[in-house]
Amino acid sequence: MPEPTHRLALHLLGPLRIWRAGRELTVGPPKQRAVLALLAGRRGTAVSRAQIVDALWGTDAPASAANAVHTYVAALRRTLEPDRGSRESGAFIVSRAGGYELRVPADAVDSSVFVRRYEEARQLVASGDAPAAYERFESALGLWHGEALSGIPGPYAALERTRLREMRFAATEGWIAGLIATGHLDAAIVASSEAIAQEPLRERLRHLHMLALSRCGRQAHAIQAYDEARTLLREELGIDPGRELRELYERILAGEAAAESPPATPAAHRAESPWPSVTPRPPSPSGSPWPARPPRPAASPRTTRSAPFRTYALRPSTHHPAHHPAPLPATRPEAPAPAPAPAPAPIPVPRASSLSPHAGHSLHQLPATARVFIGREPELQQARQKLGQGTARCRSTAPILTVDGPAGVGKTAFALELAHEHTDLFPDGQLYVDLRGTGDGGARSAFDALARLLQGLGVEHGRLPHDLEGRVTLYRTLMHGRRMLLLLDDAAEADQLRPLVPPGPSAVIVTSRRLQRGLVAREGAQRIGLRPLDRQTAADLFVALLGPERCAGHRPTVERLAEYCGRLPLGIRIAAGTMAVNPHLSPRELAERYEDPWTRLDHLSVEGDGEASVRHALEASYLSLSPEAARLFRALGRSGAGTGGPADTIGPADATAFAEGDPAAARRRLDALADVGLLERSGSDAYRFDELVGIYASERAAAADRPTARSTLMMTPIHDDGFPGCCLPDALARS
Repeated sequence: MPEPTHRLALHLLGPLRIWRAGRELTVGPPKQRAVLALLAGRRGTAVSRAQIVDALWGTDAPASAANAVHTYVAALRRTLEPDRGSRESGAFIVSRAGGYELRVPADAVDSSVFVRRYEEARQLVASGDAPAAYERFESALGLWHGEALSGIPGPYAALERTRLREMRFAATEGWIAGLIATGHLDAAIVASSEAIAQEPLRERLRHLHMLALSRCGRQAHAIQAYDEARTLLREELGIDPGRELRELYERILAGEAAAESPPATPAAHRAESPWPSVTPRPPSPSGSPWPARPPRPAASPRTTRSAPFRTYALRPSTHHPAHHPAPLPATRPEAPAPAPAPAPAPIPVPRASSLSPHAGHSLHQLPATARVFIGREPELQQARQKLGQGTARCRSTAPILTVDGPAGVGKTAFALELAHEHTDLFPDGQLYVDLRGTGDGGARSAFDALARLLQGLGVEHGRLPHDLEGRVTLYRTLMHGRRMLLLLDDAAEADQLRPLVPPGPSAVIVTSRRLQRGLVAREGAQRIGLRPLDRQTAADLFVALLGPERCAGHRPTVERLAEYCGRLPLGIRIAAGTMAVNPHLSPRELAERYEDPWTRLDHLSVEGDGEASVRHALEASYLSLSPEAARLFRALGRSGAGTGGPADTIGPADATAFAEGDPAAARRRLDALADVGLLERSGSDAYRFDELVGIYASERAAAADRPTARSTLMMTPIHDDGFPGCCLPDALARS
């Protein structure tokens, strides 16, 4: 693969612009620019053609979309490498299996540099180095020159704009906190005023603004700022300010905040201005296109200082920022240099304020854990590590842990056990939403799920935004800076989940019968896959549920019962419940009832409770299949393949006959069955049925065969004892 001979530099933090060897290039029409923005945002990673189509058109892709993508990529290659021969491989945009990759270093894309500097600043804050963090935040903000991906169409650009805007404001909050910590109080007041005009609902900005005012001795203005914030939050959202904002207000009223001396400017900052220039410049032909830190002008009694926002009058907004976004220019007017104070006093960077609507109390929406929870220690330990590592690494994006497995395997019980165990790590509370991915009424939409989350956060029903984008924006605003745990139970698809993922430092646990490939691939979600319990643990669960007295002397029978229940916690709980309500029933007698596989699913249910039924649980997974995958499932159930034990497996070759002779289609359908737990992966290209699933597959096959067989036979006239009639075999009569 040839190395690029000239460096590229791409601006995404504003209108998309690109330079090559110091010369700005013309990118082309909007959708062509959207392709370049996507490849730049995913630099170093192969992006499939299908992903590009989704990024540009979403669900409204035309039939010609794939051809259009090819045309756009070809035009971009000609723009980036005009001297490249038609048969030569590109140095910048290289073809990968089914897609393309933009091959440039990380420092060639300004958004990548911004994210890196932002994370470095966060680490400096965590280490207590406020001055260095402040410098790193301002160098990150110096890269911006307008709204990110301005004018770029498509769903990807819209989501990326929102993500980068959120990070920009988080960096601005860190920068303003650094201004306060390093003694630049007047500048902090101006910068926070400008930022509040852009994002009036961000309580941390309000907190910083009031803090800077009080440290300057402007207590009256600080109190006025609190009144404005309280009025706006009540009018816009129907909530009161959060705990930290209220506590700061009370300290100001008591004169405590004003009594603290403003910190002096450290010596390292007295000799030069701490303000970078953020005017965008074309990159140099060689070397990194982005300065490690924006250059500083010479010190003077009054220095022009740059900030990421223009000055606006500070007043309550009557419009939601999601619907009326204001522009974010790159410069602001002068602010006076601070006078050094005689005694420096360190000020910690304020934590994001809690927005709890319940008088400062955390939210606790998690359902109770299961009464008896046995086993799963290896999976729990793995989940603890992944959740802990994700929480430590992801500061701007919430880490996601997905828990998947077949019907009845105990995903919700596992997730609740894990969530309750980690409540101390999320002091701002825990949120819970049942997404009803396998419910009879259909999955809950992201729009409705956001309504429940926002109402849980204190937003009145009448003040909920009426569009999805508005709800997402409000949700992310309210969740910003909060350390909360979100449990999304029984999810269906990744598109249902993505709008619900909050910014860091919160975390998300997702349960789903479907393997969430999209979240793992695109959002970097960590996965825990649950399988049926082992024989001993399943028997232990039965004993713990029923009590050791009823099971004494029946251990082999209990283990056999656990096997009849598929070693599924749902089946075991139903069986134990059956014995609990019938004190005269012994484990041996119950095992005899379950022995016949053709009636076993009839027994593994609770009359009048559709949720307590193994058949009902399997049916929900079956009904989620595509027609082709459902047809393969019935065909395998009819053939009895994969039910004879560990050595009896199903492979693509076995399924090809049921997939119109197409091995690739057979493999896709086998994966679809395994993804929802209706097949168990037992090796590379090897699958098998769990016993209960195999029984259910046979039932579905028989049910599908009956109407066809009946209609065929009923159309055949026969004569019996001289009377014409129709044949109805016993097998069909029992249906």
